[in-house]
Amino acid sequence: MVTLGLFLVYLEVTKYSMHPASGASIVSSMAFKLVLASVLMIGGALLATLAEVVFIGPITRTAYKLIGIAIGCEAIYGILSFTRDLRSATGAAATGTFAAVVAYFVLFKFLLRLNVRDASICTIITTILTSMANYFAYKLEGATQGAWF
Repeated sequence: MVTLGLFLVYLEVTKYSMHPASGASIVSSMAFKLVLASVLMIGGALLATLAEVVFIGPITRTAYKLIGIAIGCEAIYGILSFTRDLRSATGAAATGTFAAVVAYFVLFKFLLRLNVRDASICTIITTILTSMANYFAYKLEGATQGAWF
């Protein structure tokens, strides 16, 4: 799962991006996305335990599965958000978001063997956290270009 996620992140960074990376920037971009997605997912899993979600299995195996889910779903979001074959950038972003939400739920349900309630809670928490991270990344990109609003 992690290997497939890394491959999707590589495609996102090198081909499906506004500014495709090349050379050494590929490694740094992939490392940043890997760390950010992993931290958000583990943080989301800790928040989910506050809502009485129970993860089955050893914590190390569960952590690898969570990281694989995070990397893969974020890459799906990034790739589909870049495709401009839809009517607008908003349509592409909505398609990416909906595909990532479905992927989150399916992977939580079947890979981690959660029941529907727990998979739904994990999907909601993860979607909220990643949406906040994407929003702040968008604002940071605007700030670096001189436009705060």
